[in-house]
Amino acid sequence: MAVTLKKVLSELGESMVTDIKKQIKKDRSHLKEANSTLLRSLTYSLDGNQLTIVAPEAPYEFIVDKGRDPGAYVPVASIKKWISEKNIKAKDVAQDRLPYAIVNSIYNKGIDGINFSENTLNKFSPIIAQSIGIEYQKELERIMKEIKQITNM
Repeated sequence: MAVTLKKVLSELGESMVTDIKKQIKKDRSHLKEANSTLLRSLTYSLDGNQLTIVAPEAPYEFIVDKGRDPGAYVPVASIKKWISEKNIKAKDVAQDRLPYAIVNSIYNKGIDGINFSENTLNKFSPIIAQSIGIEYQKELERIMKEIKQITNM
C-alpha cells in the first residue's frame, strides 16, 4: 500500500506545486522562474504518508502566501538585499532612499498575499479525498481477497 499511496501523493505534490507556481506567476506577472527564488525552489516532500509543499530557499514564502499586515517595520537590510538581488531601480525617489520608501510603504499599507495555499487546498481537496480514498479502497480489497484465500485453504 505504501508504494501506491506514495505514488498518489507524489502525483498530487507535483500537481499542487504546478498550481501554486501558476498562481504566483499570474499574480506577480513580472516574475520569471529563472530569477525568482520562490518559483525555483518551490517543491514538495514526502515523509511517510505526509505531503508537504516547501520552498527551502525562500523563507518569505509565507508572506507571499498570506501577506503582511501594516504596522510593523521590515528590516531595512532585508529590503536592501532584495533590491540588490533583483536589481531594482528607483523611479520616483533617489536610489539610496528606495529601501526606506519600501519599508515605509510596507509599514503603512502592508503586503497583500496571494493566498495560494488555501486556494490550492480548496482546489485539490476533492481530488485528494478521492485519490487517497480509492487507493485505500483498492488496498483493503486486496487484503480482503488475501484473507479469503488464506481462510478458504
